[in-house]
Amino acid sequence: MQSALRQYIDQLQAATAAKERLESELRIARDIQMSILPRPLPLEAQRTFALCATLVPAREVSGDFYDFFMLAADRLYLVIADVSGKGVPSALFAVATKSLIKAKAHDRFDPAAILTEVNAELAADNPSNMFITVFCGVLDTRSGELIYTNAGHNPPILLGTDGRARWVKSQPQVLLGVMDGVCYRSDRANLLPGERLVLYTDGLTEAKNGQDELFREARLLAALESSPRQELGGLLAGVLGQVVTFVGAAPQADDMTLLAIEYRGYMAPVRTEIGPSDASSAH
Repeated sequence: MQSALRQYIDQLQAATAAKERLESELRIARDIQMSILPRPLPLEAQRTFALCATLVPAREVSGDFYDFFMLAADRLYLVIADVSGKGVPSALFAVATKSLIKAKAHDRFDPAAILTEVNAELAADNPSNMFITVFCGVLDTRSGELIYTNAGHNPPILLGTDGRARWVKSQPQVLLGVMDGVCYRSDRANLLPGERLVLYTDGLTEAKNGQDELFREARLLAALESSPRQELGGLLAGVLGQVVTFVGAAPQADDMTLLAIEYRGYMAPVRTEIGPSDASSAH
């Protein structure tokens, strides 16, 4: 009996050590994944726009991601994506897709061309048959023109200067990784000064409360309209707060990601020339 008890204790200790090791590795993986999300752009790059994003994983690692960076002095690249499934496999697929998109986006202003090439690579080598929804856009920060491609992702929301939220329409297109040979197409829209574009993943709209009710799109629109002119960080925090309140004690079932941009309009930099009279008065 003592021998059996000793054996049981040894097995329990080994299982506990293995669990702690796995949890430690997952925490490290989460830290690494969060660290590769983009950092805020320099203030000088944001003269014509403001941008804010947040990601709340449901587990230690996430199958969602977002990215943004300047493709040129006046072109802002935006992407948000959601991998099928959860856990480590989805996180690895998300990292691979994010890296592919960024590599293909270098000096290219057509999201359709970027996603067409990325899909070809994902579909050609995808033994696990995973797929990913992606919204990819390039904003001309001088004119406000947005060229975008929606590969099976949730439709973006445009929050107007009047405080009303409405959907941004796009052509129905195939998710990435499903099949090879897909040629994606781009749509166009124009952002006016003061308008806001909000991107999100379905972890928000499909969040469930204890009664198995979904948060749904209507509540998301209402949440955005409840404080439309708040600064972007507060706007996104308010939306997440309403989702958390709706869900209550129910566990978070999916990753939740939000990205918002406010277009401020292009203003040419003012250059001050010092004339002879100014120069003399400066002394």
